[in-house]
Amino acid sequence: MDGKIGDANVSVTINGVKYAMYPELKWDVQPGDNVIGYAGNMGLAILKVKGDSKMNFIYLRDTLPGRYYYPLCRTDRIIPEPSAKTVDTIYFREYDFSGDEVKSYDNTIADIPTVDEFFSLFNNNNKVPYSELINIKLKDFSIGISCSSNQVPGALCFFDIGSYEGKLVCGDGYGYVEMPIELLEKLAGHKLNINDYI
Repeated sequence: MDGKIGDANVSVTINGVKYAMYPELKWDVQPGDNVIGYAGNMGLAILKVKGDSKMNFIYLRDTLPGRYYYPLCRTDRIIPEPSAKTVDTIYFREYDFSGDEVKSYDNTIADIPTVDEFFSLFNNNNKVPYSELINIKLKDFSIGISCSSNQVPGALCFFDIGSYEGKLVCGDGYGYVEMPIELLEKLAGHKLNINDYI
């Protein structure tokens, strides 16, 4: 392991492969438990990413306070961003806080036309203005959508569903677009009542 710390943007070289913090990708990854080396000194541990069989990412962890840095991604190959061409599975999770007990519901979609339809939302719709993001919320529910790709093992991208001006919207925290109830029903795997959410 020839890990060493790089420039101010944080980069590490492992066995001749450079991993860098930027450009930041839309994938989210989780560090594994095993230290595979150190960057510069014993105070900065290098960890593999859980499920990342291709070593697309690594994590740096400060060993003293136990704080994780952003993951670094390798620079010797192009890691594809989440899109209809890369994502093959969508996971739907809903929490219902409207009753005395919290209820949850999960569904998994591996239907390519539905994946295509989901990602086409972000290509063909105007986004909610950034200044209005604080006004996006759901009544008595929390709905999250995560996506995975066999091309980027171990990585997920996340979206959440909210309500804005009487419509359902979907986004990643930086921008939201209108979400048709019919598409949300495909992801949920059952019929939904829009009035429950807005």
